[in-house]
Amino acid sequence: MTWTDRIETLLLRTVARMSDRVKVLLAVSLIVLGLVLGFLSLLPEIRVASTVSLGGTLGSFSELGEPVVPATGLSEIRLVNSSCAIVATALNAAQLQELNRTGNRPTPQLDCDHRIATFDDPLVWVILENRASSNETYDVEARFLRVVSPMGYLALIGFPLVLFGAMYLIVRSLRRGIEQLGQEFKTKNKKM
Repeated sequence: MTWTDRIETLLLRTVARMSDRVKVLLAVSLIVLGLVLGFLSLLPEIRVASTVSLGGTLGSFSELGEPVVPATGLSEIRLVNSSCAIVATALNAAQLQELNRTGNRPTPQLDCDHRIATFDDPLVWVILENRASSNETYDVEARFLRVVSPMGYLALIGFPLVLFGAMYLIVRSLRRGIEQLGQEFKTKNKKM
């Protein structure tokens, strides 16, 4: 007898000795644990994929367009150590096409009151504008983020737990239903 056979025999004996209530409680516990693990596997984590810094000096009442590489889905842009005269407009691909086609630019997202902005569309261009009558330095930092599920493997553990717990409860319910039908059939046959 191998060690796996011994473990299997031990498990079968243990399950056979358990009362019906304990088996149901164990099956329900497996389902709940599996669902909790499945939920935990869905929790996202946001990580920084890359960072780009743009810095320099803008002349009075001038603007500068800078490409943003790499463009990822979730990004955060912030004005760092820039005067209130510097404003920034971040553009995704559709907005850049609209700007090139019509010349219409969206309102700046970054200014003196709003130093940080988060975008969920991939950014491709940043327009910096100096609204002062003197030269101003600017420093813009872009962080490109990615959403990951570091605990996704927990779903691989949780799925079998839910499956085994549900299977046990379904088989148990079917057995009880069949036994009750058999009992009713026997009592009807005795009355006749």
